[in-house]
Amino acid sequence: LEKRLVQIMTWFDPCSPPDSKLSLRVLWWKAIAATDQSSPVFEKDGVTYDMLPTGFRWLVRYPFHPRWVHSVIEIRTAYLDQAIARIRSETKSSTKIRLISMGGGYDARSIRLQLQGIIDEAVELDLPKVIEAKRRLLGRLCKRRPDLNTSLPDFYPVDLTDIDTVRKTLVDVLSGNGDGNRRYQPQWYNIFS
Repeated sequence: LEKRLVQIMTWFDPCSPPDSKLSLRVLWWKAIAATDQSSPVFEKDGVTYDMLPTGFRWLVRYPFHPRWVHSVIEIRTAYLDQAIARIRSETKSSTKIRLISMGGGYDARSIRLQLQGIIDEAVELDLPKVIEAKRRLLGRLCKRRPDLNTSLPDFYPVDLTDIDTVRKTLVDVLSGNGDGNRRYQPQWYNIFS
């Protein structure tokens, strides 16, 4: 039932990726947890909620969902967010923190953690079709929330099963060759998720 509901809710969504329904379900599960004020991953800023399509997103605000539907995603999200926040608290304030996410799908973690001041920048490596779809979702998000344009991660489309390409991409990211603007600095603390 839940799988079918997500398909219906995203049927007319122009930002919806054509063949990644599981990842979209995870985005909806994260939004359910993010709008629940009793959840450890409640988002005051509503970033994940704002990534959802307009027509049906209001559904996640009502607590009629069984807890088991999204609890695994909620626990994982809370664990990773807390682990990254702990790293921030244990490092010097002058240390810049870069989150490098590999295969994160439609997760809004990098944006949320930048808004909270926990990380300074983010890089995401994922499949080209996922990066393309996420850019569309983030485009919609930035239309709703123009203040977020400066918090977007740098994207690197890569097949994560191709180890040589992943290695080269990571070397480029860490050395600053990926976008031509940044250079690796020893004071950066790189977190891989």
